[in-house]
Amino acid sequence: MPTRVINVRTSNSSVKLIETKNMSGIFAALSYCWGDSSILEDIKLTQAKLSVYKKRILMDSLPKTLFDAVMITRELGIPYLWIGSLCIIQDSLQDWQIESSRMSDVYMSAFLVLAATKARDSNGGFYLENRTRILQLPYLDVDGRQHFLYARRIQDQSHVHDANGRLESHGLYNKLLRRRGWVLQEQVLARRTLSFAKDKMLWNCRECSTCECRTGFSNFESDASFLHINLDFKLQSSSSREVYKSIYSNWHTMVEAYSHRSLTYQTGKIPAISGIAKLLHDMTQDDYYAGLWRSQLPKALLWTSIKFNEEDTESEKRLPSWSWASTRSGGITYDHKDEEFKAGMEIVSVDIQLSGSNAFGGVLGGKLEVKAVLIPIQATSELPRSISTYIMDFKEKKGTFRRIMILVDLDQNYYDQNKPTESAIEFKKNISLFLMFVGTRTLTQYAETPSFLALRYLEEDERGNSIFMRAGIAALNGWSTHLLDRVRAATKESIVLI
Repeated sequence: MPTRVINVRTSNSSVKLIETKNMSGIFAALSYCWGDSSILEDIKLTQAKLSVYKKRILMDSLPKTLFDAVMITRELGIPYLWIGSLCIIQDSLQDWQIESSRMSDVYMSAFLVLAATKARDSNGGFYLENRTRILQLPYLDVDGRQHFLYARRIQDQSHVHDANGRLESHGLYNKLLRRRGWVLQEQVLARRTLSFAKDKMLWNCRECSTCECRTGFSNFESDASFLHINLDFKLQSSSSREVYKSIYSNWHTMVEAYSHRSLTYQTGKIPAISGIAKLLHDMTQDDYYAGLWRSQLPKALLWTSIKFNEEDTESEKRLPSWSWASTRSGGITYDHKDEEFKAGMEIVSVDIQLSGSNAFGGVLGGKLEVKAVLIPIQATSELPRSISTYIMDFKEKKGTFRRIMILVDLDQNYYDQNKPTESAIEFKKNISLFLMFVGTRTLTQYAETPSFLALRYLEEDERGNSIFMRAGIAALNGWSTHLLDRVRAATKESIVLI
């Protein structure tokens, strides 16, 4: 049982908060979009309201989504309901950190997750609109007793699958809820989910997914099952290489999808998937650093910002620039996550400063100490500010020049189109960056492609190590095997990435 749950069986007019120490029982959990936080301002659990809510919470005081969730839980005969805004003390950082670290247990152990997929916010509610009319047809059996047959028109099923065989969002999985960061974890971890869309209900569990628009149960995939990390799978052997590849490939696929989702507070970007991260750690015993796994370094550094976010959002400046979670772009991608990779740099140490006791939760900062080959480069032309890919010349350390086209996709954290920040620079002719050789991707048995990050030099630390931040990812045209051999043979430098 979670630390606190709502007892929905107290009276028709109220419910109450209970602390579950030494308790057992079944409970439902609510998944919904908070929306405008002011709606919950007067009702959310605070330290001052804790003792009050243990006595009663008036049903009339609940926003409609929470009210409906209580009513549905009662009708299903489930005694308890977990709602984050009422079961986590919202003005206690300590309580929030502890409870968010247990999120995986909440959604994995819930008997049922109720998803308010149609609701824009806490006032949106559950109940369905524009439902197909149900006909009641009386008939007599052979003994003359009257019975009723219920029938409805078959609903349009053209929207059930998207191009990838997953549930399409139209009518079934509301786009608002799909875009919410915290919901992904709730989808992936839940054993059973009952979703209330605009005009129908959707059922999803480990065995199947279906909706009211269909005449029977089916095994088509939902968005959650597509992102699933084989929660029921147990590692048979620590040497099972294919198993590990599958697990981490699924993780990177999930991160790509998650990076497009929105969060009310950007500080929640790492905590919002902490439950999934903890689960993967339990399966692999791998170390976790701000969204990246130790066993996947340095390859996991090679993420790409696929577009700039046009909205005016705050970046998460505390997160290390080498983590995908630091970007405020409209999404990231791991373009070559399933290709064979040979490291060309060494990871010396990783130092992560956590915001609390949860090893998979919030991060205040992080340093990555590496040994790598660095290559200074300079821009040869000043391009329009709207272009995020630049052409540069390669300058070898010995002073000789080799003309190579270097396309650098700059991260938005490094170069903000609209607002200069601490880490942004005016990108002009002769501004120097450094390429860091990360390793090579194997395309065929005889062909390799090098992978580079673009770095910006910041300063030296107290030990004399050069400190850099990630500026972007680089792709080179006109590369030669001879030049690759020279880079591999070059001396690695000790540097720190922040």
